[in-house]
Amino acid sequence: MASDLDILLQTLWQRSPDIFLHQAGIESAKILHTGHRTQPVVREKELDGAVVLQEFEETWIFHAEFESEPEKSELPFRTFQYGSYLHIFHKLPVRSYVFLVGSNCLLPESYEVCSGGKCLRYEYTVIRIFEQHAAQMAKDPLLAPLAPLARDVQAEDVQSAYQTLQAQLEPERFADFAAILYILCRRKNMTVSPFLRQELSRVARTSLGFADLYQEFVAEGEARGEARGEARGEARGEARGEIKGRQNAVRNLLKLKY
Repeated sequence: MASDLDILLQTLWQRSPDIFLHQAGIESAKILHTGHRTQPVVREKELDGAVVLQEFEETWIFHAEFESEPEKSELPFRTFQYGSYLHIFHKLPVRSYVFLVGSNCLLPESYEVCSGGKCLRYEYTVIRIFEQHAAQMAKDPLLAPLAPLARDVQAEDVQSAYQTLQAQLEPERFADFAAILYILCRRKNMTVSPFLRQELSRVARTSLGFADLYQEFVAEGEARGEARGEARGEARGEARGEIKGRQNAVRNLLKLKY
């Protein structure tokens, strides 16, 4: 089952696949088409993302998988399976890219099956977003919204990322990317200035692509906060009740006459 972070990245892919092409170093290719035509269903589960690209004289498919918990998934086999199916479905070359977030686990960069001394090997590229430097990501408008995923991120990197987005993007894309930046900061429990938090929240609410995810995230955060508050309240109530009970017991003992 996809995590909330995987779903967030899948939504970002649908809105802005060029972010992940940029992450992979694909700069000169032209996107020919995206959408359901490039995403056949395998075992009733859609692959995370695919686009058909024209790069120089070659037409090929960029296949993306996003994973926050690769140790809990059959990621190498899944990547091989989806990449192979894309090739069969479209009869075009396929290059698969796995984007890892929030994990330090080791992951092979190929899937191999052997029988009778013969082997089939499917290679793919692994991009570890968490290993990138937040300060550098914050200066790039296509990477800035993902800066909180870097393990070395600091509050000033988030401020820098917001300023980069505000200065270099048109309003609609600025709102989408600000929403991603806000959700990732909140998800990581990062402490930022009250002004920046208010600005990110204000802009995120205007996002056409992520307003629903933003509202869901805020609602879940409020529910968790209420649950923690109720638990703390119950614990304090029980503690006060125990203290009051002891006090009453002591008073009763003092009233006894020997």
